[in-house]
Amino acid sequence: MNYMPVHIGRRLVILEVESIDWIEADGNYAVIHQAGKTYTLRKSLRDLETRLDRWTFFRIGRSVILNRMRIKELRIGRWDHQVVLDNGKVFTWGRRYRQNLRRMLSLHPEGRARCAL
Repeated sequence: MNYMPVHIGRRLVILEVESIDWIEADGNYAVIHQAGKTYTLRKSLRDLETRLDRWTFFRIGRSVILNRMRIKELRIGRWDHQVVLDNGKVFTWGRRYRQNLRRMLSLHPEGRARCAL
């Protein structure tokens, strides 16, 4: 199981990576959403994206990374695709990041299906 240390003031909180719902950019910070709580890191989404498991976390836009295991529904539209998480939060999947949608729906390199949908 993977863990991520997050500094909150003078405390160090250890987050279980698999329990992260989504991460969003806020200027020079990344805001991690986990079970109704938020944690702010001074890291870029690009840095976090390279450190997270690429078969579990998917960048769907310039400012959002989602945990695949939290996706409840994909709404495929003609121009826009939407993602609904199990907590009801809805995101629009950016056109620049459509290759990530194909990767999410594809097979894992080991040959097992990885998509929970």
